[in-house]
Amino acid sequence: MANLGPGGGGAQFYPAVSPHNPSLVLVACDMTGAYISRDGGNSWRLFELRSPVRFFEFDPLTLP
Repeated sequence: MANLGPGGGGAQFYPAVSPHNPSLVLVACDMTGAYISRDGGNSWRLFELRSPVRFFEFDPLTLP
């Protein structure tokens, strides 16, 4: 199965593009998961924070 992008219930919230690296993108979904893309949105990986995401922040001291 191909990884096509964010999924879940269909709604995405709090899209965030890193001011330090525009290829790094984060978005929360309405199913409490969040997604990260390191290639400007061409592929996405789900990660679970065990609670609803309310915002994202980018720390310039811990950049990937």
